Amino acid sequence: MTVQSGFSSQENSEKVARRSKTALRGSDLLFLMLAIVGSLHVMTMLGIETYRILKNGQGIEALDLQIADLKEKIATMDAINLNADDAFMEELARCQSYIFPGEQRYITELPEEAVASLACPSIY
Repeated sequence: MTVQSGFSSQENSEKVARRSKTALRGSDLLFLMLAIVGSLHVMTMLGIETYRILKNGQGIEALDLQIADLKEKIATMDAINLNADDAFMEELARCQSYIFPGEQRYITELPEEAVASLACPSIY
């Protein structure tokens, strides 16, 4: 003889199995939301890092061009220093507004480009 209660263990397990297959429990919903938010965060961070890498690459290319330009100018100045005589160096210094001690400087109404083109040697 079997004692039967109003509830069968087999029926209960089937109800639980059906309910767990069809409905999300609170903890499952929380984990799902965390997974979605985490995935969005990871995608956002990947996008930001990709943008930073591209911008840094562009900045490095621009700096490399500036370095090459400065090296070219340094080579020109080194050539001037090695091959120029004292008169040329004095004329170049005067074009850059250097004066000897005891000399008087006069300011004129001529534009600077006109004055520079009259007396300054072309070094570039």
